[in-house]
Amino acid sequence: MNNPFKVFDEVRRAYLRYLDSPFRLRYDALMEERRNLLDQDGQLYRDPLIEPVAPYESSPFTVSAACRELGIPRRVADFITLGLFPADRRLYEHQFDAWSESRKGQAVVVTSGTGSGKTECYLLPVFAYLAEEAARWNPSGPFDNRRFWWDSKFDFRQSAAGL
Repeated sequence: MNNPFKVFDEVRRAYLRYLDSPFRLRYDALMEERRNLLDQDGQLYRDPLIEPVAPYESSPFTVSAACRELGIPRRVADFITLGLFPADRRLYEHQFDAWSESRKGQAVVVTSGTGSGKTECYLLPVFAYLAEEAARWNPSGPFDNRRFWWDSKFDFRQSAAGL
């Protein structure tokens, strides 16, 4: 089953045999003519279109190694590998390059094929930034449940900083 063309031909022939069974004709010449009419691209099937895609070049970095290389705290890698990216998977070269350039403040545009990890090219820097920012947050002090924004005692036109 490693040959997609062979699989296509087997399925095509099986389907044509199936159509011959319940719709049998008395004359073999008519059955052959019907089969020849149906056994053409665009009738019962479309000829397969195989698009070769070169494999994307892997970098030598996992998320943890990339964090070390970029000077990002280990806890960021721990956060990212909780679900966004498997801990043992190597980043593609363009993913690491996009992350590296975005850390330098550069705008990054990634154009590559489907399944190349373009989504991770922007999610890795975003999640890394959020995890780093969260580590800098100070505790907010005691909880005051009277300060909910939806509480009708407050004027909604007031800025959030004024609460």
